[in-house]
Amino acid sequence: MGAIKTILKYYAYGCIGSLIMLGFIHIYGMIFDPFYAYPNLEIIIKTPLISGLPFGALLWIGYTINKLPRTKNRYLIVVLKALTYYWIGFIAGLIILGFTQLYIFVFNEPYYYAAIENIIAFALLLGVPLAVLVRIGKKIIDDKNIKSIE
Repeated sequence: MGAIKTILKYYAYGCIGSLIMLGFIHIYGMIFDPFYAYPNLEIIIKTPLISGLPFGALLWIGYTINKLPRTKNRYLIVVLKALTYYWIGFIAGLIILGFTQLYIFVFNEPYYYAAIENIIAFALLLGVPLAVLVRIGKKIIDDKNIKSIE
């Protein structure tokens, strides 16, 4: 019973997170591209119900990753750490691509703007190499690997 309650709780959190993201997309539509500004009510209802599961899973992973030392299953630890690095890479990819689009907008460069679905798809692809870079950077910066000058 506790597992079902946890799944439903994080699914509800995921739906709320999805509604917030949907709000950002509508704000984007009102400012930059009117195609995204006024969707049907059906889309507003279905989108959080569908995307609530992945958003909720991401929130659960973020919550669970703090409790990894208590987990004895090393395979679960490896999978959760890999997913965490991947999502950090994905978010970094979104930020990089967002600043690229901002650069094109601010400096009026002769490039075309990317559609939001292309940005997300490319950020999903960038998640893997950026996750590797984040892991390498963490390993280099780790206190155990830095030798003191003293």
